[in-house]
Amino acid sequence: MKKHAIGLLHVFLFFFSSAQTELIGYQLSQPSWSGSPRAMGAGDAFGALGADIASAQINPAGLAQFKKSEYSFSLGYKSQKNTSTYFNNSKVDNSSDLYLSNLSMVFSQKKRRKTGWQNFNLGLSYNQNNNFQRKIRYEGINNESSYTEAVAELANVIGIATGDSLNGLQNGFDEYADMFWFAYLIDPHPSGEGGYIGTIDPNYRRLEQRNTLNQSGKNSQFNISFSGNFDNQILFGAGLGLFTSNFDETNQFTELNDFDLKSQNTWDLFDFRRSFSYQAAGFGLNLGLIVLPFENVRAGLSLQTPKFMTINENFSDRLNVQYFMQSARNYFTKDFSNNYRLTTPAKTTLSFAYLFDKKGFLSADIEMIDYSTMSFSSSDQNLDAVNDFLTNNFRSTVNVRFGGEYVLNKIQLRGGYGRLQSPNKKTNSTTEGTDNFTIGVGLKDRRTSIEIAYLYQIVRDAYSPYSTANQRPFTVNKTTNKNLVLGMKFRF
Repeated sequence: MKKHAIGLLHVFLFFFSSAQTELIGYQLSQPSWSGSPRAMGAGDAFGALGADIASAQINPAGLAQFKKSEYSFSLGYKSQKNTSTYFNNSKVDNSSDLYLSNLSMVFSQKKRRKTGWQNFNLGLSYNQNNNFQRKIRYEGINNESSYTEAVAELANVIGIATGDSLNGLQNGFDEYADMFWFAYLIDPHPSGEGGYIGTIDPNYRRLEQRNTLNQSGKNSQFNISFSGNFDNQILFGAGLGLFTSNFDETNQFTELNDFDLKSQNTWDLFDFRRSFSYQAAGFGLNLGLIVLPFENVRAGLSLQTPKFMTINENFSDRLNVQYFMQSARNYFTKDFSNNYRLTTPAKTTLSFAYLFDKKGFLSADIEMIDYSTMSFSSSDQNLDAVNDFLTNNFRSTVNVRFGGEYVLNKIQLRGGYGRLQSPNKKTNSTTEGTDNFTIGVGLKDRRTSIEIAYLYQIVRDAYSPYSTANQRPFTVNKTTNKNLVLGMKFRF
C-alpha cells in the first residue's frame, strides 16, 4: 500500500478535481486589495500616485509623497451571494463577514532642502489582503457518471490495501480509495485481469448528487517600507512584506442511488466528507520607482519579487454509507498532514497618472503575473508532477485597473474599475476572470480624513466535484461580493 509520502500528489491529481495545491498556489499568488478606502474607491489604480498607505502594497515609491506623518485604520464589511447551477438546477447561498482592513503608520521627514533630496519616509502597515469566505451548494441528477467511477480510476493508478475486512477501517487506511473498496463502493474489474470499477451499472445510472463547500480564511500582510524623494522628480521605495495565510474548507459530497432494481448488495447513498485546512507564512520584497517627467504627469514601475512561503496542510476524511435494507456504516481515515514550500510568481506593475492641479486625477495600472512560474518543493516528497501540471495549465495574465478622483472643496469623489484575467489556460479554464467596480468618497481637513469605499465584485468560475475518463461534471458559479470599507486618517 502506498503511503502519504505522495499523498499531496494524489490529492492534487484526483480529489474533487479542484486540486488543493492549485487552490493554495492561486490563493497565495492572486492580487489583493490595498486595504485603503481611498485607493479602493479609485479602483486601487494607485501605482503612480502616493500620499496614501496603499503605496506600501502597490508601489512603495509613493510613500515619498507624504509631507506629514500619519496614522490610519479602516474596517471592512463583506457580503456575498453565490449562485451555483448543476445539471440545470440552481442553488443560492449568502454569507457575510466583518474584518480589520488596514492599520498603518507613516513617519515623514520634514522637507529641509529646496533641491536634491527632499525627504525620507518610513511606513509600517498591516492589511487583510483577501477574505476566502465562501459557500457553494449545488445538487442535480447525473445520468452520465458516478463519483465511485472516479475513485475506481484512482485505485487503478495507486492501488488499494490488500484484504477484504471492514474492521481495519476503524483504525484508518492511508488512501481514501481504500474506504470505498472496503465499503463495497468499488469492485474488482469483471474481466479478472486486475483493476477496479464503480459499483454503478453504466446502463442504469440515475444519481442524485449533492455537494456543499464551506470555505473561510484570509491572507494578511505586514509591510515595512522605506521611500525617498529626489528633487521632486524621482521617487523611489522598497519594502519587505511578511505574509501569513490560513484557510479552512469542509467539502461534503453525497450521492443517492435512485435505481429501482436494488438488492441487498447495493447501496442507497453514500456521504463523503473531507475537512481540509492550511496555514502559511513567508516573505517577499517590493521595489518601486515613480518619475515626474512633466508637471501633471506621473509614471510608475514596481516589481514584487516572488513570495517564499512555507505551508502546513491537514486533511481528515469520513465516509458514511447506507445500504439497501441495512443500517448505515461509518468509515474513517486517519488525519494526516503535509509540509512543503511554495514560490509564488513575481508581479510587475506599470502605472500612469494625470493630475488636474488640485482638482483630482485619472490613473491606470497594468499588472503582469505569470502563474505558470508557481512552484512547490519539499524535502520528503517529489512534487515534479505538480509543478509540471502548473506549468502546463496556468498562464501569464495582464490585469488592468482604472480610477479617478474629483476634488470638490473638502470632499473627494472617486470611482474605478478593474479586470483580473483568469490564470487558467483557455483549454482547461474553469474561471472567466473577475470584474471589480468601485466608488468612494472622502472628507478631508487639515489633520483628519474620513473615507468610505464600496466594491462590487463579480466572479464567474466553475467547480468540478470529480473527473472520470469520460465525464467531468461542472457546477457553474456566479459569486457577487459587496465590500464596504470605512477608514480614518490622522496627520501630525
